[in-house]
Amino acid sequence: MTTLALLAAVISCNDPSVHLRQEPLGFKCLSYWGVVFEKVDGGTLGESWRGNDGVIWGDVIGQYDFQDAFKACEAIGAKLPDLAVYQHGYHSGMDGVLPHMGNAQGYGVSFWTSTSVPGQHVGDPVTPIAMVEDGLYAYAELNTLYDVRCVK
Repeated sequence: MTTLALLAAVISCNDPSVHLRQEPLGFKCLSYWGVVFEKVDGGTLGESWRGNDGVIWGDVIGQYDFQDAFKACEAIGAKLPDLAVYQHGYHSGMDGVLPHMGNAQGYGVSFWTSTSVPGQHVGDPVTPIAMVEDGLYAYAELNTLYDVRCVK
């Protein structure tokens, strides 16, 4: 079977008959960018999905400041994704697959990345970068509370 035939056999993640939160482990669907995501057992990550790059994305584990975001991921045997991993995920369509990617009003939620740049604020040794919606990013302050999503 050709690759195109295999992709045609995988149901769209946006199909109205699909209820991603209720699908069993091993369920596969095709994101709006044409990437196959599979629901997997992420253990401590909660509901988890793996894209074609092999990265396993978990559910939101809470809100933390920049330093505690690293600790929270390490505590569950995972890591805080960097900016490049987040952007690849967005460009693969993960925001149409993962739970809790937006708030009730339909706006995006900001997530910590492990990426930082030299301090942009007086007294800060570094300025962390947070993901906002659609793969865009923004500079943030160290003590800001953002959602944390870890990867394996």
